[in-house]
Amino acid sequence: MGNKSVKNIETTTDGLAVIDDREYIPRQKARKISTKPVTFHIQLTAEQKLAKASILNNVVTFLKGKPGTAKSTLACNAALDRLIKGHVSQIIITRPHVNVGKEIGHLPGGAFSVHDGKSAPFVTPMLDAMYKLRNKEEIDQMIEKEKIVVLPTQFVRGRNFEDCFVIVDESQNLNVEEFKALTTRICNDAYMVFTSDINQIDLYHKQSSSGYFVDSISDLEGVAVVELTENFRHPLALAIMERVDERLIEKEKLKEKEKEAL
Repeated sequence: MGNKSVKNIETTTDGLAVIDDREYIPRQKARKISTKPVTFHIQLTAEQKLAKASILNNVVTFLKGKPGTAKSTLACNAALDRLIKGHVSQIIITRPHVNVGKEIGHLPGGAFSVHDGKSAPFVTPMLDAMYKLRNKEEIDQMIEKEKIVVLPTQFVRGRNFEDCFVIVDESQNLNVEEFKALTTRICNDAYMVFTSDINQIDLYHKQSSSGYFVDSISDLEGVAVVELTENFRHPLALAIMERVDERLIEKEKLKEKEKEAL
């Protein structure tokens, strides 16, 4: 499933993971932890249950997969689970402000507003996922109480990620400096999940993507890399993507042959 084995997980006879709250990373603060399972409107598959168990038993997790593998939804599921049970007191959502194709120019609003700020268009997919997982009124109440907040990557300097669950969506569009700035903020009682698809890098200099450096830290204790393979979108969406990618590869090969012929 990934480059890192899942720890502290019992397995039932049907092969599904059973997560034991007593086995999570030791907490530094005394707090009331609920052992009651959190219910969600969308049920997890066997693959997703194992991936979630990996998230909850590590400090940093990289969720990799093609478009439509529900990386963001799974990250939101795990984050809401930790928040509702009381393992953390806040969910922090961040995502690189990188556009697909042309730049869209200046965006109105404040930097930290969830619904109508500069970050709103970039975090909307995460909020949509949360609304599907739990009741919209509950999620909006969490936002109002600042239990769910947005943090643009440009403002992470000087922050400490403690007692929180950080979701870094579309992390393939982080450059190395941004990646270092985020990961060096981790303190006690924190989780950090990166969702990533190395084939969807929108940076001008693609080789500067932090996605190319994940393997160099995947063997560290407390780090997990999980590859999701199940597609939850229309099969045609995946088929179109594969055909386009094949065509792009053919064009690159043709360019290489033309260079060699010169």
